[in-house]
Amino acid sequence: MNLTTIPPIRAGVAMEDRLQTALTSTGAEAMVLTSPENVLYATGVDIMTQRSIPDRLAAVIVTSGVPSVFVVCKIEAPQAHAETVIPDIRDYVEFQVLPADLIASVLRDLGTTELIAIEGRHLTYDILEQFKVALPQARFTTCDTALDRSRIIKSPSEINEMARVAMMTDRAIHRTFTTATVGETEASLACRLQTAVLEEGAERVNFTVLAAGKNALMSHPISGPYKTAEGDLLRTDFGATSRGYCSDLARTVAVGRASQRQRDNYAYIWETHVHLIEMMRPGVRIADLINHNLARWDARGWEFTRPHIGHSIGLGLHENPMITVDADMVFEPGMVFCIEPAYSLPGIERIHIEDTIAVTETGPRILSQSADWGSLLVVDPI
Repeated sequence: MNLTTIPPIRAGVAMEDRLQTALTSTGAEAMVLTSPENVLYATGVDIMTQRSIPDRLAAVIVTSGVPSVFVVCKIEAPQAHAETVIPDIRDYVEFQVLPADLIASVLRDLGTTELIAIEGRHLTYDILEQFKVALPQARFTTCDTALDRSRIIKSPSEINEMARVAMMTDRAIHRTFTTATVGETEASLACRLQTAVLEEGAERVNFTVLAAGKNALMSHPISGPYKTAEGDLLRTDFGATSRGYCSDLARTVAVGRASQRQRDNYAYIWETHVHLIEMMRPGVRIADLINHNLARWDARGWEFTRPHIGHSIGLGLHENPMITVDADMVFEPGMVFCIEPAYSLPGIERIHIEDTIAVTETGPRILSQSADWGSLLVVDPI
């Protein structure tokens, strides 16, 4: 099964109908959703410990023609009752009852114990073995691709939430970078950036990549004691969450002064960025974007080494489809992507730009630009 063989779930379809369509495409009697993203998608509840304590399993059981069942640890049950519209909530006592045993009990009650679809990318081997002990007659398949397809097309309200968190993130980056000074440490800047996005209204910081000078050549370095120097490029790749939806933006600026090479390279990458965004229209092949990026780098005499130049985004950070050379889908209205051209001048510096784009009936809608990033910004100019 691949993404192109499953009919798209259109925005505006009731959530239970979306899940029923996903279940049908798996051919299974039941789906057991266990990842934080899909539990949130199905219930509207963002359970913090699903990420921090993954053994404290939460799950949604979806069967044909029957309302879903929400299984949570008793510690998390008050939040589940307060926030979800699912009426049937079952809880277990941690360390006394295995969550797999309670889920198996629900499946037996529902009469769905023959073919069960699980999230193969999320469910651990240990828990799958517990399922096999509790349901010895059951066979298992996966529902990952079906759920991916369910979440590809965002509703207008989802897109508005994504625009909201993207703009929070961009404002935080702009505020932090425009007040950066020569000699400030990466760690100080990262701390100020994280504080700024929370002050903007984000609920949590998902990741912070912030580096300057040679450190910025690494894709995901940890911000440390390095002090920004005049002529450095300062780069961030930064994301937060609000109301369950993720942001993921990248910005690059110069500290103190910018060389002509830096300005020219940035201008070329930004021009490519604009071209790529303009291509994000219904019916255009997703793979055409990376091929265009490759052609632009070839024309410049630059080596192209990246496996992708962007990804779908939503409740998860990297959702499918990815923008790769073998992406076999076309853009559809309601899709939301991060597009991120980048280039590293070996051993010298790296420029990385990333924005969040919604595909509409009439073309791309940029969700993430609170300021003008079209030319290389010089902070704390000398």
